Amino acid sequence: MQVSGPFVDSGRVRRSETPAGKAAHAKHLGPYNEMGKAYDAIKAFCAKEGMVAGVHWEVYGDWNEDPAKLRTDVYATVTPKG
Repeated sequence: MQVSGPFVDSGRVRRSETPAGKAAHAKHLGPYNEMGKAYDAIKAFCAKEGMVAGVHWEVYGDWNEDPAKLRTDVYATVTPKG
């Protein structure tokens, strides 16, 4: 869940921050168990561009009963190799 202001931890809900800097992004449309394709796309991008993927995170779209309509945006911080 994204929020636009301060947030206090409550029970099992914990706040976190996405890292600063450049990131690669892949959009996954479909069931969650096929999300590895988005990670593979980021890995291929990094290999092509001479980058290294670091911290990964996912942003989930609205729920839909039809798994084909689920959207997940996958991100990874990227830095040059070397």
